[in-house]
Amino acid sequence: MKKAFLLTAIALTLAAAPVQAAEWKAGLGPEKPYEGVPEVDLTENMGYVMTYPRDKMPAEHFCDSLDMYLPREDIGRGSGELHVFDENGEIYSCSAEDTDAYIIRPLNDEELEGLMWGGGTCVSIKLPVSLDFGKSYYVHMDEGVFTAGNGTLKNLPMRGNGDWTPVLQGDFGIANLSYRRVDPNAKPTEEAKEETEEEENFDPNAIQEAVEVNPGSVATVVNTDGSTAASGSSDTSDMFASLTAASNGASGSSTSGSAASAGTAQAAASSSTEAEEVDADSIGTPTLKPLKNDKLVFDIKIGGEVVKAVPYSENGSVQFGQMEYTSSQTVVADITGNEVSWGIVFLNRDGDVLDVLQATF
Repeated sequence: MKKAFLLTAIALTLAAAPVQAAEWKAGLGPEKPYEGVPEVDLTENMGYVMTYPRDKMPAEHFCDSLDMYLPREDIGRGSGELHVFDENGEIYSCSAEDTDAYIIRPLNDEELEGLMWGGGTCVSIKLPVSLDFGKSYYVHMDEGVFTAGNGTLKNLPMRGNGDWTPVLQGDFGIANLSYRRVDPNAKPTEEAKEETEEEENFDPNAIQEAVEVNPGSVATVVNTDGSTAASGSSDTSDMFASLTAASNGASGSSTSGSAASAGTAQAAASSSTEAEEVDADSIGTPTLKPLKNDKLVFDIKIGGEVVKAVPYSENGSVQFGQMEYTSSQTVVADITGNEVSWGIVFLNRDGDVLDVLQATF
């Protein structure tokens, strides 16, 4: 299974900076990732950690994971738990031993370019229900859920005192997304695997209707103060927000931006249905590994410059109830294959693509 990647979920503050090779600049490295921050002794301290999203670096339009970025590459799995709370109390907990929800991986090229690092590691916690717009969240994390230096160094604990306050913002996007297991005993069968192989050869044009879009537009970069910036610019006064040294409390700041994708989308062809109130918990239990016959449930938000959102599934593994959505509502879609792949395109009145969210397992 491939992890679900949503383009805006990795919209780091520095993503608007010019593309650079994945190598450390002279005088910089894991112990000092940016000019202007103190150098730390990585044999004695965990070093710098950047959490995403958070109040000074909010996610744009969608967020289904909580990520910690470290410039060092010797990060290992520890023990203990991470807990997520909203204003009503705890909503999720994850053990460091849960390899489906708690993932440690090298930074990819896009992340390295955005962060302007020569290397690093992402510690990612996958959320069974994605964040909601306008809600207040905070994180508790045990000491030692990840380690470094062959296990000799441990992360410091977080206790919900403002260390990490995830934020989702935007006047359009997706919230409260979850994959729901209707049958808790469901497992891929040999028949389902054969059907999946057939789906890989699926021609979306056979049952889907092409939607004309204008790929000439990209999303605006939004700075932490609410101002906008052209692509390729950054607010250097906020360069190091959310970057903290666990050893000595050194900090800096960084701006927030969202990279938009453009292209032509295929609309999911199905009959239009009226929006109605939906209780997601009554549909099934959240799962991080969606399978055929599960349900995809999310709240779509239409606003700002967006007037229409078009869902698609190139391999036919997800069937939506409408060809397009022009108002905010709860969406329930059928998962019809085990190789789940789908996306949704947000368009303005001129047909310009303002953002694309994509998920593939």
